Amino acid sequence: MNVSLDIKNDATSYSTFDIKLKGFEKTLLKGRSSYSIQLKMKRNLNPILLNTILPTFTLVLINQLTNYFIGDMFEGIIGINATVLMTLASLFIDVFNSLPPTNYIKRIDIWMIVTFLYPIIVIAVHTVVHIMQTSNKYSKRVKKLSMMFNKVGLPTIFAIFTIVFFVDGLNHYNSV
Repeated sequence: MNVSLDIKNDATSYSTFDIKLKGFEKTLLKGRSSYSIQLKMKRNLNPILLNTILPTFTLVLINQLTNYFIGDMFEGIIGINATVLMTLASLFIDVFNSLPPTNYIKRIDIWMIVTFLYPIIVIAVHTVVHIMQTSNKYSKRVKKLSMMFNKVGLPTIFAIFTIVFFVDGLNHYNSV
């Protein structure tokens, strides 16, 4: 018996899943025929990338750019970082409420938590650097190292996380 599955419904073009026929099997058990159809459903990642990943990545980039402000702009830097933090919190709540509840942490939850924690870390590092710069207790070398961590260390850590996150995600997406 030859069976083909062709899903041509206008609703599927707006779906978040791509559906493909993975397998078809006919079995005969106690004089009865039974059919088994396996479908492969793959999530369409475009809405997630455009509605969640791109905005959060852009906000983290804005957040990181405050590390390169020259001069004593501590209040402005903290204001920008706090605004980014509130915006990310709002996005996190929207994404969390739009997804079905699960008993496990989803990949998007990990991304949202890391991008939410990043501004907090940047604010903390800026505060430490500001305290060091306004105090005479610390050597120039310690001040320079703290600024280097702020300008090079944090973006490097986030870049490594982002690369590992997406490579692992693509490997998982392609293996399913």
